[in-house]
Amino acid sequence: MLAYGKAKLRITIVSHMTKEEHFKNLIELFPDFKALWESNNNYFKEDNGSYTIHGLFSEFSHLVSERLESGNTEKMKELFDYIEEIASNGNEDEQNAVCTCFLENILNRIPQKIDPKYFVPFLGKCSKDYCIAWDKFTGIKTKGL
Repeated sequence: MLAYGKAKLRITIVSHMTKEEHFKNLIELFPDFKALWESNNNYFKEDNGSYTIHGLFSEFSHLVSERLESGNTEKMKELFDYIEEIASNGNEDEQNAVCTCFLENILNRIPQKIDPKYFVPFLGKCSKDYCIAWDKFTGIKTKGL
């Protein structure tokens, strides 16, 4: 269980979790993600309900990006602690999904749509190192990294 101030979330952080366990944890953090995930606009979920961990974190990045675009940082500390745990200790698929399908999707919206001050302060060491490497690869410098 993560506990920050008065907020206590029943989030299980264990490396090598199933995509279903990650989905449950993301819903625990952001209950409105469930409606987005189940919508007809979700191109990462097959008609039969199957999906990949990459699709899960990619679709979730859209919800987080919308919040960051508006300056809404509620629950971002808890979320990015969760992302950091996966980036640091997850298996290869988990790490790849949070880095390439979540962090990169957000980075690609900075600074045009997302002010980095709503993103960079929440990054843990591993996540930040990845974002710095992505900046280097793309030739972009994100303020604060």
